[in-house]
Amino acid sequence: MIKINTWISRAHPKLDFYAVDRSIIRDIPTQKYIAILKSLKSEGWNIVDIYYNDGLSLHHSKIKLKNNSNELTLEWRKKYGGSIEGADQSIREIAVTHGFIATDDRHCAQKNRNSSLAA
Repeated sequence: MIKINTWISRAHPKLDFYAVDRSIIRDIPTQKYIAILKSLKSEGWNIVDIYYNDGLSLHHSKIKLKNNSNELTLEWRKKYGGSIEGADQSIREIAVTHGFIATDDRHCAQKNRNSSLAA
C-alpha cells in the first residue's frame, strides 16, 4: 500500500531550459560595453528593441540587435555591468575580437567568474 502524500512531498528536480547553440559573455565593463555596441552597429547589426529603466536603485537597459537571421541580446545593469547573449558563433566572434571569454551556459559563466576572481 502506498502512503498518502509520499510521492507529492518528494523533491522535484529543477528544470533548467537550456537553449542549444547559445552563448553568453558576462561582466563587461561599461565603457567596453558601449564600444562593443557601437562596433556591432557599424558592422550592420540593427537595433530592433530597446528597454531602459532608470529607477533610483536599478539602472537597467536591454537592447536587441538583429543582423539577417541572427539576433543578439545586450543587457546592462548598474550592479553587474554588461552581458551579451546570442547564437554561439556570433558570440564567440565578439569574444575573440574584444578579448572576452564566451561560455555556453549561464551557470558555467558564473562559476568561471568566481574561479577567476579567486585566482
